[in-house]
Amino acid sequence: MTDAFIDAYFAIDTEGKGEITSAQLTRYMRQNNYDEAFVRKWLKLFDSDNSGTITLDEYCQTLGLEAKKVKADYIAKMRSGSLPSDITVISSDMTLELQLRIIEIVRDGQRLNSMEKDMAKYIKQQCDAKMERLWHVVIINGQFWCWYSHEPGYSFIFRLGKYIFCIWRTPGY
Repeated sequence: MTDAFIDAYFAIDTEGKGEITSAQLTRYMRQNNYDEAFVRKWLKLFDSDNSGTITLDEYCQTLGLEAKKVKADYIAKMRSGSLPSDITVISSDMTLELQLRIIEIVRDGQRLNSMEKDMAKYIKQQCDAKMERLWHVVIINGQFWCWYSHEPGYSFIFRLGKYIFCIWRTPGY
């Protein structure tokens, strides 16, 4: 149970500053279809100094954990080559390193864009810029079926929150 709380904290703290704001909580709430009371409850529970932000120290103190150890463990987990616990892989034939790069781009896209169409555009542009062209991005909320061709080793379909992301590359001839 504690791991889920730790993963949630770092999923909300997308900038890695060691604190989360009410704006970040609101964005996370919307991305995951949580109840409107989510932000208020978290601030009441974890914002011990009523500053409007939840530091990693405050968060860990409430959970009875040591912040330095939590951060070190989380960094080690990310470096160990495992996917974050909030990612559910549906289909993939790409390396773990590439999956982690794409997840980072997707998280940035979610943080910077509130509209799905802008999120998809951002993710595609970043993938094209950082990992050569021709990437395709489909963001789905609900059931889906797809049939597509891709360059071998460059297809990744996963769930993050309420969305399913289909991301693949085709050869640029």
